[in-house]
Amino acid sequence: MKQVKSIYPNIFNGLLAKYQQSTTGFFRGLESGIDLLDQEEGLGPGAVETSWLYDLTVKPLVKEVHDIVSKEGGIISTIVDDFSIVTTFDSMVEALKVLVKKGKEVGYFINFNKT
Repeated sequence: MKQVKSIYPNIFNGLLAKYQQSTTGFFRGLESGIDLLDQEEGLGPGAVETSWLYDLTVKPLVKEVHDIVSKEGGIISTIVDDFSIVTTFDSMVEALKVLVKKGKEVGYFINFNKT
């Protein structure tokens, strides 16, 4: 929400009001089926703003990785939490170190089983 307030101050109050409301979330794919979860803050399942807010949140991280990989002619492409990077081996190692170290600060975690 800090990013929203600094970059889009005109919509901050509306999003904050929606973000601070409680809602019921859920987990699917459990052996017991679907379990409900009381959610005290945040946007609920299916809220259209969630992808946009997530993208806004990870934007500084993506920029930092872009700056690393573009030195060697590499690129980074993102779709919400799926990052694709093409670069040299050394730049990739440096980019991955940044993603692991700073990603957790904004809720981005690499699944090395898929990498």
